[in-house]
Amino acid sequence: MEKIADDMSGLLNETLGFYKELKVLLEAEKKYITDMDVQKLWDSTDRKKQIVESIESMIARILDRVKTYVSDFEMDVRSFRVREVVAVLPLKMRIKSGLKTIGLKIDGLKHEIGLMANENKRYILEYLSVIDGVFSTIKQRPDQDQYSSYGRILSSNETTRLINAEV
Repeated sequence: MEKIADDMSGLLNETLGFYKELKVLLEAEKKYITDMDVQKLWDSTDRKKQIVESIESMIARILDRVKTYVSDFEMDVRSFRVREVVAVLPLKMRIKSGLKTIGLKIDGLKHEIGLMANENKRYILEYLSVIDGVFSTIKQRPDQDQYSSYGRILSSNETTRLINAEV
């Protein structure tokens, strides 16, 4: 039983480490977005893909190990739940409690990461809309409403100027 507990504890802690790394990366990504550092954003995206692949690989390893201990256990990577995995393991309640604690930490990080990813997505969309607004003003696209310096929509025969000088 100790071997099972140590094995699962190591795999779950390694998975937890990947989630922590992903959280740190998303926190840094927010700064990259506000600084409009495109190269770091691309690098961040590549690293996120690697981390997600590592997490999926760890979960697959955990499920394979569980199947060696409990032959009739069925779960896939997408439906992975630590508490369900721990519940089927032939361990004492004290040991299961420790594994469930790691699972709660993983679930908490997953929730935080989801919120951070949505916030970063919103930041990206806001910055892109600002850039789109600047370009549409410069290009004076006919499908976009154009505004005067007083905030009124211009009619089709009026023009906007990026720079207006009066003497």
